[in-house]
Amino acid sequence: MATANSNQATTGTVGMSWSQFTKSPKRYKDVMDEIFTRCKNKHPFVLLAKHRDSEDGVYIYFTQMFLFVPDWDPVKKKWIHANQKNRRLFQFDLGGGGIGSVASLHRYIEERTKITPENLYKEGVAGPGAPAWSKAPVKVQFATSKSPTLSQTINSSWILKDGTIYGNSNQGLGGQAPTGTIRSINWGKLALLSEPPLSISYNLNYPSAKEDGEAAFISDFNSELERIAGANGGRGLNMKIGNKVYENVIGVNKVAGSGKADLVFVALQNRQLVEVCWASHKKGSMAKDFGQWGGMTDLYKTDNTVKQFVDYMKEIVGIGNIIDFTKATSGITVGMKIEGPQYANLRKFAVYGKEPNGSFGPHKCNVVLQGDPTIIYGRNHSTLSMSGHLVNFPTEMTGAYEPVLMCIKKASTENILAGKGRKDLGIQGARLSVFPYGEKTRVTHWVEKDSDGNLFLSTPVV
Repeated sequence: MATANSNQATTGTVGMSWSQFTKSPKRYKDVMDEIFTRCKNKHPFVLLAKHRDSEDGVYIYFTQMFLFVPDWDPVKKKWIHANQKNRRLFQFDLGGGGIGSVASLHRYIEERTKITPENLYKEGVAGPGAPAWSKAPVKVQFATSKSPTLSQTINSSWILKDGTIYGNSNQGLGGQAPTGTIRSINWGKLALLSEPPLSISYNLNYPSAKEDGEAAFISDFNSELERIAGANGGRGLNMKIGNKVYENVIGVNKVAGSGKADLVFVALQNRQLVEVCWASHKKGSMAKDFGQWGGMTDLYKTDNTVKQFVDYMKEIVGIGNIIDFTKATSGITVGMKIEGPQYANLRKFAVYGKEPNGSFGPHKCNVVLQGDPTIIYGRNHSTLSMSGHLVNFPTEMTGAYEPVLMCIKKASTENILAGKGRKDLGIQGARLSVFPYGEKTRVTHWVEKDSDGNLFLSTPVV
């Protein structure tokens, strides 16, 4: 089965206990509507903690709901739920064809348990002298399609009361939206090949909630490839991506981790899914549409020019220094160009990755893509076209896309004075990155090198 890799943590600490179901008749209706919709339409639930049955330790899919409903003993005047024998179990198949609507679900629950949204707070429904169902020790559990047996059900207290709404209510499960990954991805042929019955071993990596541009690219490309190549089987497209033709490309995936590449094109070769072309992806169609080429943390450790620039920033930027962010009445950005043949590797690193002479992979990209993809079909091979730009390694980016070292004020004066917030490479309130020259942030101070190789401010400080 295709599995997702995610390091994203969920937010919130409230699980879906029975008390969350029964806060009000409306809440009960809304929660049941949301549960039914997610199970019926294969939408995910969010876990409070990692569980072996989840795809990625964060998200999980259910098809069945179980209610453990105790009996009321009117003689002992207590709920009887001490063991399995004395507990009534009701199973509802929501993922298949068993229950067709949330109204049917409510009806089936009422027929089996006497519980309705209207009688949650009425005493005596479960028997003479019985408290209301809202006070009963009802347990709600779920089963995944992967582990449908009763012994492997998951208690609802594992499930985050998240704020995502897939159903018809205004509050869903009633909580705040989780920090997680974008799940509405069209995997096309990658899903067909990596899931049962073929089950070719391969991980599908979901973009994070902030990577909506990459999520859109993946869905658009996979959908168009499937449409052109045909929905069934392992037939892909021989595709020219940049200056090279790759055989039988079957789809595109997100690259896991924090390497330079965002996306990787995947081919089917000898019944194996093989990653063949690595890409950095930027949103929009112009240099000002994306933030940066990359950060400086790794470069600071490996490149002397970047180290010299950062160390110079440490000398001149700071409270009481030549450039004092706290005294600025407008934005401050210090920039240094990296022109000339001696900086060719640095410019390539900034755009394509930190291994300019090494093999392609997560840390070195074959291509840089911007915008939305289009597949142009051809008899000999198809071609990837972009709404923005497409460049191959080692083509240099020029004009508005030229990589420039920058130090930008990225914190409030209050936080800088208090020593709080952003602090890149030891400089309080600073963001240190390699940006395209035409990026929307305007450089206010330029740094240059003198004849001895020492750095100096060529723009007067005002």
